[in-house]
Amino acid sequence: MLGDEEKDTFSTVVLTVLIVLMVALFAFICFFQLCSVNGKSMTDTIQDGDNVIITRYDAKYQTGDIIVLDVTSNNSTTRLIKRVIATENDVFKFENQGSYVYFYKKINGQWIKIDEPYIKEPMLTANFRTTKFHFGEEYTVPKNSFLFLGDNRNDSSDSRMYGFADKSQILGKMVIKLKKGSLAEFLVKIIFNANELHDEKEHS
Repeated sequence: MLGDEEKDTFSTVVLTVLIVLMVALFAFICFFQLCSVNGKSMTDTIQDGDNVIITRYDAKYQTGDIIVLDVTSNNSTTRLIKRVIATENDVFKFENQGSYVYFYKKINGQWIKIDEPYIKEPMLTANFRTTKFHFGEEYTVPKNSFLFLGDNRNDSSDSRMYGFADKSQILGKMVIKLKKGSLAEFLVKIIFNANELHDEKEHS
């Protein structure tokens, strides 16, 4: 049996561990958020029904980051998950070449077609539908703004519908996609009430 001194030591250790766990949990909840994805606009990178963790306190969003943002249309706000394609002062254009649309950036005065290995398939001209951008026209991303598109370009409501996103619209960026059915996903879902992200099909 444990003596009084050993019991005190054991109690202190247990209490210390509990305090550390509580502090870690509090910090995790403060700095991260769980979001449940509903839609196919980011396939094949993110699938319908996936759960992702985003960080809410990183102000440095870069090209390639997957972000969660709020957009408003017809007095209705929708939370989306998309990829940052261009950032402040980037100069870009969309070019129609046959049946496909390609994305170009002006780099050191030269137009460069951007390689996008993350997209599900090439963007079809028939699915480009937008009043925000026109083929061949040059655009510059405004200050504190971002161009955002879905990885599934042929089935995504993004900047082609909503225009540029202001930094204030962004809730955070994805840091990890949880494996479906994993213990980590189970535990994180217990900690958080997941916010659902809707990927509306683009309107014509």
